[in-house]
Amino acid sequence: MGLLVARNKHSMLIQKIVIIVLFTSWGYFIIVSAFLDYHDIPYKVVEVNPLSKKEIKWSDYQKVPILMVDGEQLVDSSAIIDQLNSKIVPERAAASSSDDDEEKKWRQWVDNHLVHMLSPNIYRNTSEALESFDYITSNGNFSYTEKISVKYAGAAAMYFVSKKLKKKYNITDERASLYEAAETWVDALNGRDFLGGSKPNLADLAVFGVLRPIRYLRSGKDMVEHTRIGEWYSRMERAVGEPARIKEFEIEGHVTGFGHPDWGRTHDAASRTCPVVSTLVEGGATCTGITVVDELAYSITGENKHYGTPTNPAASSRKPGGSSSGAAVAVAADLVDFSLGLDTVGGVRVPAGSCGIIGFRASHGSVSHAGFIPVSTSLDTVGWFARDPNVLRRVGHVLLQLPYAVSRSPRQIVIADDCFQEVKIPVDRIVQLVIKSTEKLFGKQVLKHENIGDYCNSKVPSLKKFHDQKTNGEVKTSSLKLLANVVQFLQRHEFRHNHGEWIDSVKPVLESATSAQICGPLEASDEEIEICKSIKNELRAAVSSLLKDDGILVIPTIADPPAKLGGKEMLSEDFRNRTFGLLSIASLSGCCQVTAPLGFYDKCPVSVSFIARHGGDRFLLDALHTMYMSLQEQADIASKSRSSKNALTKEQSAEIAKEKGNQAYKDREWQKAIGFYSEAIKLSGNNATYYSNRAQAYLEVGSFIQAEADCTKAINLDKKNVKAYFRRGTAREMLGYYKEAIEDFRHTLVLEPTNKRAAVAAEKLRKLFL
Repeated sequence: MGLLVARNKHSMLIQKIVIIVLFTSWGYFIIVSAFLDYHDIPYKVVEVNPLSKKEIKWSDYQKVPILMVDGEQLVDSSAIIDQLNSKIVPERAAASSSDDDEEKKWRQWVDNHLVHMLSPNIYRNTSEALESFDYITSNGNFSYTEKISVKYAGAAAMYFVSKKLKKKYNITDERASLYEAAETWVDALNGRDFLGGSKPNLADLAVFGVLRPIRYLRSGKDMVEHTRIGEWYSRMERAVGEPARIKEFEIEGHVTGFGHPDWGRTHDAASRTCPVVSTLVEGGATCTGITVVDELAYSITGENKHYGTPTNPAASSRKPGGSSSGAAVAVAADLVDFSLGLDTVGGVRVPAGSCGIIGFRASHGSVSHAGFIPVSTSLDTVGWFARDPNVLRRVGHVLLQLPYAVSRSPRQIVIADDCFQEVKIPVDRIVQLVIKSTEKLFGKQVLKHENIGDYCNSKVPSLKKFHDQKTNGEVKTSSLKLLANVVQFLQRHEFRHNHGEWIDSVKPVLESATSAQICGPLEASDEEIEICKSIKNELRAAVSSLLKDDGILVIPTIADPPAKLGGKEMLSEDFRNRTFGLLSIASLSGCCQVTAPLGFYDKCPVSVSFIARHGGDRFLLDALHTMYMSLQEQADIASKSRSSKNALTKEQSAEIAKEKGNQAYKDREWQKAIGFYSEAIKLSGNNATYYSNRAQAYLEVGSFIQAEADCTKAINLDKKNVKAYFRRGTAREMLGYYKEAIEDFRHTLVLEPTNKRAAVAAEKLRKLFL
């Protein structure tokens, strides 16, 4: 979860917009909000409490929606978008009055037809009515008591209202009518991406605005499943941008969700905005939305079963990483300039590395913790994401309240050699890029190498005490693995201390992995907690001693490429030990760390991380700013170099697969041989030998049709392939194609007159069938 901050393209045209509505999923607000989101126009929503209606007592107009634009009150729903459009695109508005009849026609269709499909569908039965009001009350301006009364009373009332609306609009089957409307809209597109052509027009925005609140309710899911509207809707989501939610950071008037619906249902709206957000807004930023985090901000996968997993823009088949997955995805998708997140044990660093963007974890305590939900108090710190190092640095200067100072270059860059041994991609793909960039910018003399495990063994004596407490000293464990154990132990202990009472009373339904980590009794003695505190203090001193004021420690951000969606590797103990070992260095020492992208390897983002001493945030921001372009240049060179070698690498791999196939054939393992030859063909499909060899293996298992086809392919690639002609003749003989078989055997003899087997086979068939 995190705060989204974006460009405001129209800030000079429209200074302030306030929309006053009953529910954000009702009426024409949903159309207006889609228009504002598409144009990146910030707006404040004031939701009217249906019980008190105190929010609109000032207005003579006692209906909603009411739109306030620069102090001017607009109440006619159709006029709202027209007036906004005239301010933003005056020439387009003038032209549309006479030129765009199609757009007008479909906007009227939305107002007169489509919008009336909503209530009968979302309140179709009691369970769907409760589902709808659960969404409304979770996102509305209600106390906990009001939520309960509004949810059940509202759902019951709207269930009966929907029946009247069905009768009023002559709807016999609400789902069929919704499907018909969706198909009607797709037909109107007539093969175009949008009704507006390559970009959405006002009619596109109106349809999208109506459908957006129901898309992930049962009615919306049914609509996408049973009609063709899904592709258009996905394009609109990308064009408009999904509205998001801030969870960890409190925003006045909003309930912080913490990645779980039960949290939102059992907590009141914040009474004030947290200082971090206020500081950014006062510094000139525009708050545009709020994003999703992992469940209770505890995981690093980026998945959330309650709200869905944000799509990783850098690798759509991979997880985005967490816990601040939504904030990272928003930046990676270029929806915003930067966003905020919370980093406890990788909550900013992991998604930054997974999504191919820059992520900064501030020194512990350097940015105010007031106003956000704690995960692990001694480890939590604010972080932020950006694509541009200039933006990253500017945000840092505002949040850290840094005065002007001359930028300093690193005087030592320490590469943690043992940390890179944990990485599952070629080490040189990261280390060599950093070395080349460093030598180019600062010279070879600043480079040093260190074994961090050995260094911690000598500088953090309390690690041995922690190890002895857990194992009685019987098992040897590496320092990085011990640090991983310490940080997970401390995170669990402090999370339970902060939220154990809520978990025990509410009993939220949790993912099994989350539940295993945070549920159950606390098993931490006072002595163990004191040892952990000593480890933190010793590690901070050790890092400061190693790096001093002008040093950088270079480590991998994460040990593995981003995990595949649906994969379980991130749950394994081996993965957690390697990953948390790397993440623990900054988390336990409280030092600042920045994650920088280094292009791609096997279609997955690659990153590196730099750590500076605690309090060295300005220095680290400046160092990244200096090194960033050089790092990207080296990443581009490495990528091009690897691409040029790929052809050779594939050919070599194909030859290796062929040799494995030959060995399997000798061992009479025919199917295994077929598999290896198929692998060789996949890697290099223009090699006649691979097809000919596979044909021979097919002959051994009686697959004569496949053998004939492979031989024909081999002959097409190499007209002088003797073995292919002979093997095809054998296959055709077994298939009963005797005349064709004789021709193949004779062709074999033309190419190789001394081939006795071909001569015997040809003569035998000639006597029998000619």
